[in-house]
Amino acid sequence: MQENKDETMDQKNELGRRIVITFIAIYLGAWAVSAVANFYQSNMQRLLYIVFFSVQVVLCVFMYKGANWARLAQIAFLIFSGFRDLFLGLFFRFTLGSGDKVGLMLVAASLIPFSFAAGLLFVPAVKAYFKSGRISTA
Repeated sequence: MQENKDETMDQKNELGRRIVITFIAIYLGAWAVSAVANFYQSNMQRLLYIVFFSVQVVLCVFMYKGANWARLAQIAFLIFSGFRDLFLGLFFRFTLGSGDKVGLMLVAASLIPFSFAAGLLFVPAVKAYFKSGRISTA
């Protein structure tokens, strides 16, 4: 009986690990594409992209290792990003007029970080992966 329970937990942890790896690949890929797309910005904006991308890489490495604090920090970043996009989209939509497509695009894009945050927060396999304590964070 205990062996079946351990086997089920191992399968759940493996599924959680796969979901986390998929999240990391998509998230860091999107960051890289965004950085390349905004390469011709000012030096200060480029520096901010480099700093934020570095922070995201560090968080993703610790998430891969199973650090729950990294998951919670990533969730906070995602929620902040989602609200930023949502408010900017609504601002553009209602201040630039009804013909503005940028506002609608930002409102729709705000759903992406919210869905990633929900996945990291509520998917049982992901929660089990971080509860398994793969690394010591002390």
